Order: sequence, then structure tokens, then C-alpha cells
Amino acid sequence: MLLAGRCFRFQLLFGILLLTYRALFTGRFANRIRPKFENNDSSTESLPVHHDWRVRLDSYIVGEWSCDVGEFSKWRRCPLSSPNNTTSALTFTPIGRTGNLMYEYAGAIGTAIRRGMIPLLPYGTGLERCFNFLDEYYPHDRGLEFVEIHPPDLYYSPDWLREGWSGNVRLNSLMQSWKYFGHVDEMLRNLFQFRRSSITAADEFLGSGKSRSRPGTGSSVFVSIHVRRTDFVDTYGSLIKPIPTGYIQEAMALFRNLYRHLVRFVVVSDDPDWCKRNLNITGNDLLSEGLDACDDLAILSKCNHSIITAGSSFGWWGAFLANGHVTYYPGWLKSGSWYNLKYVESDFFLPRWKRLNF
Repeated sequence: MLLAGRCFRFQLLFGILLLTYRALFTGRFANRIRPKFENNDSSTESLPVHHDWRVRLDSYIVGEWSCDVGEFSKWRRCPLSSPNNTTSALTFTPIGRTGNLMYEYAGAIGTAIRRGMIPLLPYGTGLERCFNFLDEYYPHDRGLEFVEIHPPDLYYSPDWLREGWSGNVRLNSLMQSWKYFGHVDEMLRNLFQFRRSSITAADEFLGSGKSRSRPGTGSSVFVSIHVRRTDFVDTYGSLIKPIPTGYIQEAMALFRNLYRHLVRFVVVSDDPDWCKRNLNITGNDLLSEGLDACDDLAILSKCNHSIITAGSSFGWWGAFLANGHVTYYPGWLKSGSWYNLKYVESDFFLPRWKRLNF
């Protein structure tokens, strides 16, 4: 009798927990706690205060391909294209520095998954300096022959994917659109794992910000601000607009309104002196100076939310890896293109990122 009573209480408790779970994560209540990010209105109210908001990008991908990504560890065991087998490999031509290379590798992985090919990492990219790429899981492209294909650089079009390919393929493109790899976004966040030295540097840097918090104010909310100026001003000034300080101030005000005294701004820039003169940062905020580029990117990735300015690939990836709320400045290109390369804003910035007109 006693055992039966215990069983009944256990069943009752289990039923209550099940009903609570359904109430929280399904139906009308769930819709209240899952914010929508397709609204690009610039008002503060359209950026809700939520922490559990992450949305997979594959919900935005519409295409005819299967996205069964499999496991990294299986790639090294797949037979590659040779006279004796038919499985093809796909790699890319390394162009640019860290941020550009991340786009290119991500685009290669996303394309390979869609085409049923094996993505390979070229030798000598330098990505291994920041990330824990292991040869046993991420095979390289040495010793293979490739046919070169040039997808669009700054926008996405599915047309080139429908072409008939044979053999191994090398992509020669910047591939700077989230649509190349949106269906494998979580795979990429797992792939781009920083080396221990950069993780330690980032943790120590952000830890100094936590120590500045006022007692009893709760956990800090770190919002990164990435400002790239040197070459964007000196070399590409004819292409790129100077980022208005008003845009940055408006974005900072938005996050201050959301998180009040909890917010700590984390500034990462190649021109820290300009940031000191022009940004309204306080003693509770942080400014990175003299750190390695890998450490700076790790800092950006560990922040809760992000403010990105010009279309820097470095700042873009910092925001992508952080996976929080993001604001961006839409008018960074003077002519709407990069030299003769077509640029599509909706292909470049993620659909849930917030467009702030200024």
C-alpha cells in the first residue's frame, strides 16, 4: 500500500512537470518567449530583452538540397576523387586574412555539404594559428587536382550550384554571404574553437571587466564594439564611408536602455586612440590594446552581444560566433558595391541582425 502511494505521488509529480514543460516551450506562451528577428525597424522596442533567443539560420535557407551534415570525424575516412573512386573533394583558394579566410572555409564547407562532397582545408591559410584544426579531422588538399569555379563574392546565387561538376573542385571567391553556410551555422561555431592561449587571454581580459562591476549589480552583460579604421580610411576611403560616431552612440544607447547598469562595452579596434577620442566609453568599459588578432577575435566571440560598424569580416565573425543581439550600419559602402563586385545587404548581414539607419 505504501509502495502504491509512492508510485501515485511520483506519477502525479511527473505529470505536473510534463504539463509545465509543454506550457513553457509549446503553444502561445512559447511564442512570447521566442522573439522574432526579421523586423529591421530601427526603433529600440523592436530589439526585445531575451537571452534564450538563438535561431538556426537553416530556417532561412530555401533550396533543393539535403543538409545532412554528418560528422567531422567521418570526413577523413571518405574516399576522395581518384581513378579508383568517385567521391569528390572541394577546397578553396585562400584570399585575405583571418576574417576572409573564415568566410572562404565556411563557404567551402557549406557548399560541400550541399553537393555531397568532402571539404578540404588548403595548406598555409594560417587559420590554424587561431583555431584548433586537427589534421586527423580536417584533411588538407595536398596532392589532388582541382577544377576551379568562381561563385559570387559578395552575394549569393544558387544558379552556380546547379551546374554539373565533375571531379574535385576549388572555389575561387570571397564567398562573403551567410547564405553559403547558413545551413551549417552550428557546425561552424563548433569548428571555430580557439586555441587555449586565446581563450585564456580573452577570459582574463573580460574578467577584468567583471571585477569593475559595482557590488550587488548582478552579472555583467558584455557588448562588443568592433571598429576597423586604418586601411578602411587610408586605402579604401574611396569605397567605404567613415562610420558616423552617431551610429555607434545610438547603438550603445540601445543596449544601455536594454541592460541598464549591467552593460559593459568592449571595444576592439585597430585604432584605439580614435576610439578613446570619439566613443563615450566609461571606466566600467574595456578597450583592447596590444593583443594578438586571435585574442581579439576570441574576445569578440565571448561577448554577449555585438555592435559592428563597417563591413569588416573580422567584426562580422566576432558577432557570428558570439551569437547574440547584433546591430550594424547599412550604409558603409559609398556606391553600394566593392569596386565592380555586386553587393547585396540582405545576403551579407544575417536576417536577425538589427539594421540601424543613421
